[in-house]
Amino acid sequence: MFGAAVNTISLLPGLKLGIKKIEKTEIKTIKISELFKPDIFPTLLSFFCFHLLMTTALGGVNLIIPLYLASVYGLTPYRIGWFFTAQSILNLLTQIPSGRLADRYGRKKFIIICILFVPLLYTSWHFLDDWRVLLILNSILFGLWSMTWPGSLALLSESVPTQMIGAAFGVRMTSVRLGFTIGPIIASYFYSNYSSTSPFLAAAIITLLGVLCAFTLKEPAKEDEQVVNKSN
Repeated sequence: MFGAAVNTISLLPGLKLGIKKIEKTEIKTIKISELFKPDIFPTLLSFFCFHLLMTTALGGVNLIIPLYLASVYGLTPYRIGWFFTAQSILNLLTQIPSGRLADRYGRKKFIIICILFVPLLYTSWHFLDDWRVLLILNSILFGLWSMTWPGSLALLSESVPTQMIGAAFGVRMTSVRLGFTIGPIIASYFYSNYSSTSPFLAAAIITLLGVLCAFTLKEPAKEDEQVVNKSN
């Protein structure tokens, strides 16, 4: 009921949005077959695999965290909720700074640095037994992941022709939603058939593959030139 009320209120600002007439211009239509061109498909495939792996782990762990905290630590729903609130606060705070840092130091390099410790942070769930420490580490983990969002979008937009940016974003979002779709099934299987921390260990392995996949992301030459010019 609370969510329904918030969504209803959020409609009010939309009523004040004006309708702007856009002049008709000739727009080149992109065919699906063009996404499979030799110079386009490898780029889209690397972004697809990277986001699929990372969101599969994230989606699975998001399902398991409430079950794990309630079962192992006996936490109340209120305290469990702070795990998600804390990570959302960090997500909010990191967006603008992370975008600037990615522009300054190189987007691909920045993405890799941000996710490099994610597998280790997932592994820590197997060894630590203090939920307060896990709260902090989990928030850091999601904060690091959220710091890749501006850079990955900018990197993808520069890796494909301008007329394909919309389609490329669609491919990226498909992989994200697919990961969040299959992640809970994988995590729940491990949680039901193995130890309670096995979903976190599985997530660590999956995100490690995601880190390796990040090295295959295409980095346009013009981005390198911009970084060099800024450093000079």
